[in-house]
Amino acid sequence: MKKLALCAAISAAAVMISQTALADRVKGSARADFANGELLVPCVVIDGLGDSADGQYFDIILDQRGNSFNYELIFAEPEDTPICEELANYAIFIDDDEEESDESESEDDDSDDDDSDDDSGDIANLFPSCEVRHEETEQVRSKVKVKAKDLIPGDYYAIVTSGENSIQSETRSISDDEVEFEFDSDADDVLEGAEAIEAGFIQGESVTVELADGATDEILLTETVSCLVKNKNN
Repeated sequence: MKKLALCAAISAAAVMISQTALADRVKGSARADFANGELLVPCVVIDGLGDSADGQYFDIILDQRGNSFNYELIFAEPEDTPICEELANYAIFIDDDEEESDESESEDDDSDDDDSDDDSGDIANLFPSCEVRHEETEQVRSKVKVKAKDLIPGDYYAIVTSGENSIQSETRSISDDEVEFEFDSDADDVLEGAEAIEAGFIQGESVTVELADGATDEILLTETVSCLVKNKNN
């Protein structure tokens, strides 16, 4: 029954797009509004319905039923997939939470291990993001940012591919555990250090980024992401 109700809500989402006053409330982080008895959750990815909604992102509102902690779905609106993917990928990228055993917590109470910069136990992580901008029907800008962390000190470079276009960054040496690359068609950003690409570099509104070891040319990490699309006339 719950699945049927969710299917109905998602199927009706196209009609609900006109409810802009309600839709505008579902932004920012997820939150519980106990004064109004609502749960507002942006960027919920749908899975398991077995239809075209699977894999899509929705903003949803759930209404509290009486004084209980039971809630029912009352609103669902499709959300911009690239925005939600970027938020989800960034959350994964910055989430370093690790459970510590009771044994490790009890050892060396006077130690300063919590302030250590030793990331040897962390797994390297890659976070690419991209953006395209249009003026009327013309694509006027391509922008790609690449961040990686929990690396060992050394030399690294990035390879960005979109459609038939590809560019390899300059090799960067790091003494800590993070490296960052930026590619842009905007002249001002290039002057500030971004590597130059053409305005039409990004094709199909997505890019694939590879992080390589500068010493061995081994590809260490790979991610494909959808790009934010902006229209300067909007």
